[in-house]
Amino acid sequence: MKTKTTIILWAATLCAVIACAMMLMHPTAPPSQPHAADSNPFSFVHSLQGTVPPDVTVDDHDGLVADAELRHMFDYYLSAESETTPQAIRTKIEEELDRTLKPRAAVEAKRLLGQYLAFRNAVMEMQKNPPPADPSISPIRARLMAIQQIRANYFTPEEIKGMFGFDDEHAEDAIARVEITRDKSLTAEQKKLKLAKLDAAMSPELRTEREAPFKVAKMEEAVTAARAKGASDDDVYRLRAKMFSPAAASRLAELDQQNSNWKQRIDSYLADRKNVLANSTLSDTDKQTAIQQLRDTQFSSTEQLRLGAYE
Repeated sequence: MKTKTTIILWAATLCAVIACAMMLMHPTAPPSQPHAADSNPFSFVHSLQGTVPPDVTVDDHDGLVADAELRHMFDYYLSAESETTPQAIRTKIEEELDRTLKPRAAVEAKRLLGQYLAFRNAVMEMQKNPPPADPSISPIRARLMAIQQIRANYFTPEEIKGMFGFDDEHAEDAIARVEITRDKSLTAEQKKLKLAKLDAAMSPELRTEREAPFKVAKMEEAVTAARAKGASDDDVYRLRAKMFSPAAASRLAELDQQNSNWKQRIDSYLADRKNVLANSTLSDTDKQTAIQQLRDTQFSSTEQLRLGAYE
């Protein structure tokens, strides 16, 4: 039986999966589909295989909308930086933008990609050489302010609002809560009142974001109970679709399948590994060599980093 903590952690993972493909609780968002034009569009890195990039938003006239989804699309590919070169990733992003957008929108998106990459590099340089500390400002707020100042050098106010606005709101809310809880000059009652004011001031979008993990946790508790009573995959899909949306239910079903496939692969590997270790005709060195061969034939180099948790 899952503990409450495990369910909350599982919920956070599910929320990330949903948010990556569609806005949570959006009843009309269609489920993302793999691109048919390329049977293996992510062959240049292993970690992105079997996944789907976020869609870039365009307006009614096929013009680019500089919103958070565009940045998520950039970050999606940039997450593979440890597996290939920055130039290879940039080239891949530009190819995807040219493939999916009209020429005018693609040109604008590639301009913003260049600005975003320059911004990220500037932030990394700032982190290596942080500005002098201001004792009147908390370190986490100072860092956010420094990032915002750098960002203003690369994007217009409209681009910043579209691409980073919600994240800034989320960060400001989180920082304010940390500052309140750490403020030793406040009584417990004063802290409670200040936190209540933050709750009241939250936008509907931020409120949904904060409540989502707990809502997903509640849903997964219901799913666990339903499966224990013999619910089918279709029953689980309907339960999730009722609480969220058909699109979210589809993505969660995909996650279920991915987890099931991963478990089967792990079980198979562990069985083979056990047989190798039990083989008395092999030396310890030969056993380790054979086990590494199992890893290399059954898992990518990135996946092998996770095997230690199962062995």
